[in-house]
Amino acid sequence: VLPEGASGVLYGSSLPQLDPSLLDFSTDVAGSDGAENKLRMSYMTLAKRYCAELLAQIEVCECLSINTLNAFTKESLVLRRVYAWSIPCEAALQKISSYSPLIEIGCGTGYWADILTKRGCDILAFNSEEWSEELSSEEGDMGQCGLHPSECFGEVLLGGAEKVKEHPDRTLLLMWPDFLGKGSFGLKSLDEYEGEFLILVGEWKGRTWGGYTPELGDHGQSFSQEFQEAVTSSFEEVEVIRLPCWPLFLDTVMVFRRKSLQSLMEQNGAAQCEPNDMLAAFFAGSFDPFAGLDLEGDQIDVD
Repeated sequence: VLPEGASGVLYGSSLPQLDPSLLDFSTDVAGSDGAENKLRMSYMTLAKRYCAELLAQIEVCECLSINTLNAFTKESLVLRRVYAWSIPCEAALQKISSYSPLIEIGCGTGYWADILTKRGCDILAFNSEEWSEELSSEEGDMGQCGLHPSECFGEVLLGGAEKVKEHPDRTLLLMWPDFLGKGSFGLKSLDEYEGEFLILVGEWKGRTWGGYTPELGDHGQSFSQEFQEAVTSSFEEVEVIRLPCWPLFLDTVMVFRRKSLQSLMEQNGAAQCEPNDMLAAFFAGSFDPFAGLDLEGDQIDVD
């Protein structure tokens, strides 16, 4: 039980309610095409076993066993290495498929992409060939968790952020690109992207356990703080879908849409006006289109 007021800090006001069906052990975990979601099946089996044990400990001893919690975490890490960091659910898969064709950069084992492909979604999945500090400067013991899988699901192509511009017609999908919430892999992928919609899977600032436990970092462990700032500067969030989560994680699927020119002007404090008015103001010298941009060091040669 969380202390009074902690849930507001932890979850944030924009996080939707968790769909009870996500944790319903009696529901079918196969997709509409009959393809099994093995990670969700394993998650439910593991959660059922450990949650029953933990609830019994609370009822009898009014406390939790650290050994049980550690065992739960250890088994969950094995599943995350084999499958994926986040657990797919029906609502998330349907929503992501609706933005097909897709390109996923840093796909790990390709588990999500494989399920999406089997559902008829057009997706290209790319993963890096070797560890790079772009992923994170702290590889640690968990650095191999799905980043260099020994076995992949479906077709996983070699490549990184540079592949984004080669497929400008595809919606960019990123899942946990910045290990431990550090690194520049996600930001470099975003810099190459010019599409309208952006789909992200993982944790996000304002709705993580870090809001309650500061040592975890309030921006989460999926995307760097710099990446999140860049996204919120150029995109607006249009939808959030809750996912089943492992202990101390709060994963969601987030859909963002690129802000319009008018929105960007309002964001930077410019007066609201029609495009023709902006053009007239520009030629009249009363509107500076470069206001707010850091052009230091840039040179423009005029013949």
